[in-house]
Amino acid sequence: MNRLLYFSSEVLFPSNPKEGVLGSVEFNLFLTKVAGYPYPDIKNKFLQYLHYFYCFIAVLGFSIVYVIFELLDLFYSFNDINALANNACLSLSHVSGCFKILNVIYQLNEVVNIINSFKKLTMTYVKSEKQELTFYKAELENKVPLFLYVSIVTFTGLLGIGFLLANPAVEGNYFPFKVMLPKSIPFYGRAVCMISGVLGQAIQIVSIDYLNVTLINQLRFQLSCLNLSLQELGDPNFRKKHGIIPEKRLSDCIVHHQLILDLQKRIESIFKIPLLLQFIISLMIFALTGYQATVSKSDRMAASLVYFYCGDILTELLVFCWFGNEFIEESKKLGAVIYNSRWYNYSPRFKKIMIIFQQNTQKDLYFTSGGFARLSLQTFANILSKSYTYVALLRQVAEG
Repeated sequence: MNRLLYFSSEVLFPSNPKEGVLGSVEFNLFLTKVAGYPYPDIKNKFLQYLHYFYCFIAVLGFSIVYVIFELLDLFYSFNDINALANNACLSLSHVSGCFKILNVIYQLNEVVNIINSFKKLTMTYVKSEKQELTFYKAELENKVPLFLYVSIVTFTGLLGIGFLLANPAVEGNYFPFKVMLPKSIPFYGRAVCMISGVLGQAIQIVSIDYLNVTLINQLRFQLSCLNLSLQELGDPNFRKKHGIIPEKRLSDCIVHHQLILDLQKRIESIFKIPLLLQFIISLMIFALTGYQATVSKSDRMAASLVYFYCGDILTELLVFCWFGNEFIEESKKLGAVIYNSRWYNYSPRFKKIMIIFQQNTQKDLYFTSGGFARLSLQTFANILSKSYTYVALLRQVAEG
C-alpha cells in the first residue's frame, strides 16, 4: 500500500495538498484533452489555439459525423431485430456520449470554477497528518479505477479492431462496426474511419464519465476531511498539542460544510440530465447486448465482443453507483462524528451552535440521475434486474 501511495502521489500525476495539486484531476483532464475536451490551461496561446482546433475536429468527427452515419444505419435496420440490436448497442451509447461532451463544453467555465474550488478547499482544510494521509488515499482511489476503466474499454476497442482487420465482412454488418459509410471510400479508408470513430468515442465517453466521478470523489474526500476536523475538535490532547481554539475550529467546520453543500449542488446541476440520459440508454444497451449475447449465432470473436461490451456497460454503471454510494455513506457519518465530539464539555453558546450544526447535517447528501434515481448500489441492482426482464422480453419477441 505504501508503494502504491508513493507511486500515486509522486510519480503518476503527482498530488500535493499544500499546493492544491490534485493529481487525479490532472490525470482525468489529460485524458479529456486527448479526447477533444478544450480545457483552457495551456499558457502558450498558439498551442492553446492549436488544441482548440484539434478539439473541434475531434468533436465534429467522432461525436457528430460518425454518429450520423451510425444513426443512418439504425434507421435502415428497424425491420430486423438482430440488425437493430447490433447497431443500437453502440449508436445509442454514442448519442449519449455526444450529449455529455457537448454539455460539458457548454458549461466549461463552471467546470473550471469547480475544479479551482476543490484546489482551494484542499489547500485550506487539509492540515493534520491524518488528513494528508486520507488525501493521498483518496487520490489513489481516484486514479486506480480510472486506469482500470480505460484499460477495459481500450482492450475491447483493440479486440474490435483485430476482428475488423481479420474479417472485413463484419463492416456494416456486425457490432461494433454496424455503420453505413459511403461505399465510394476504399475499404481501408472506411476501416480508418470506423476505428477512429469507435476508439475516439470510447475515450470521450470514458473521460467525461470519470470527470463526473472524480468530482464526486473529491467531494467525498472533503467530507472525510471535515469528519476528521470534527474528530480532532473532540480530542482534548490533540487540541492542546496543536493549540486549536475550539470556537475557531467549529467556525471553520461550518464554513467547510456550507462550501461542500454548494459544490454538491453545482456538480449535480451540470451532470444530472446527462446522467439521466446515460442511465436510460445504458438500460436499453444492457438489455440489447444481453439479448445479442444469448441469441447471437455469429462466430466466437463476435460473441466475445458482445460479452466485453456488456462488461464495459456494467463497469460504467458500477463506477457511478459505487462512488455515489460511497459519497452517501461518508455524508451519513457527519452527524455521528458531531455527536461524539464531546460538545457537552463546552460553553452553552458552543453547545447551541453544535446542536444546530448537527441538525443541518441530518439532510441526506447524494447525487442523482436527473433527480429521479440516486447514484447508489441499490439503483445499480435495480438496473440489472430491469435489464434481465427486458432481455427475456426481447427473446420472446424474437422467438415468437
